[in-house]
Amino acid sequence: MFKKKLQQPDFTVAENNAFTAVYVVNPQILECDDLMQRGKPFLFYQGTTFSKLRQTLLEPTLGVRIYAGTNVDLEELLKGRHEAGQQGVAKMSETVMVNGELIEGKKLCSGYVPFSFGVFHDDDIARYQKQPGCNVRLDFQEFKNRVLPRYDARMREEATLGYKLRHLFG
Repeated sequence: MFKKKLQQPDFTVAENNAFTAVYVVNPQILECDDLMQRGKPFLFYQGTTFSKLRQTLLEPTLGVRIYAGTNVDLEELLKGRHEAGQQGVAKMSETVMVNGELIEGKKLCSGYVPFSFGVFHDDDIARYQKQPGCNVRLDFQEFKNRVLPRYDARMREEATLGYKLRHLFG
């Protein structure tokens, strides 16, 4: 079966150690999304210790309460919304238009994986403890249940012949 190549991926992914950061990069999803969450990644735990648990809070491991989805959550989120086989962070456009606002691509995706037990792990914890949620998104369920269905409904509407005719002829 021929699979259509994504025009614009909805997400870009960065990985480090047992964690995967997923950044929302599709301008049309960003139009529906919370402005305050722009540029922050969802964090998914990919290690084996908690791989069977869903919606695990890794407080004992990290010392902070962050949302960390599992392999299953990540696969469900990315299914059909991300270029298969894409490794690392996709190249972002220099600028992206969202709700009439021109935004630098680097503000949407830094490619950084917070709390990944890398060099800046302690800095991430300190930053998080000063202002909870400042470097990761903690609204995964809301995003999945509110933002994505709104975007998907919009895409289905735009794919209809009636929409295309109205858009073409006014």
